Amino acid sequence: MAKKKKPKFSVEDSHAYYIYSIQAASYATLADAVRPHGLTTPAWRVIANLQEKDGISVRDLARRTVIDVSNLSKLITAMSAQGLVTKERSTEDARVMLVHITAKGLETFAAALPAVRRVLDHNLEGFSDRERDRFRSYLQRMLENAGRH
Repeated sequence: MAKKKKPKFSVEDSHAYYIYSIQAASYATLADAVRPHGLTTPAWRVIANLQEKDGISVRDLARRTVIDVSNLSKLITAMSAQGLVTKERSTEDARVMLVHITAKGLETFAAALPAVRRVLDHNLEGFSDRERDRFRSYLQRMLENAGRH
């Protein structure tokens, strides 16, 4: 019986391995950074996006935060109960729910931001400004490519 030849593949040769590993480690570290401020990592992503672009639809916020609409809706309800965000129907389209950050949400964002910056800076420790810019542009290009499959 002939021996089957296995295709040559090493997980560690895959960029996806490193992306997933970095994401998992960053997620855990970021969770530790925002927890003292009463936030989860997904809640941080919500207020970080809303402080930048307030009053956006749940669908747009889902795209920006990379959280599916169903889970995001539940998260927004919980964050609304905490007083971090509010939601209202769009006056232009009653089917659309808009999400706004509150003063408390902005205060929470500002309080958590230094810890988040430390985490993000630590992840890029040893990179020059030019390397950081290049790396970001590579990631943006990969994201564009991934969206074209």
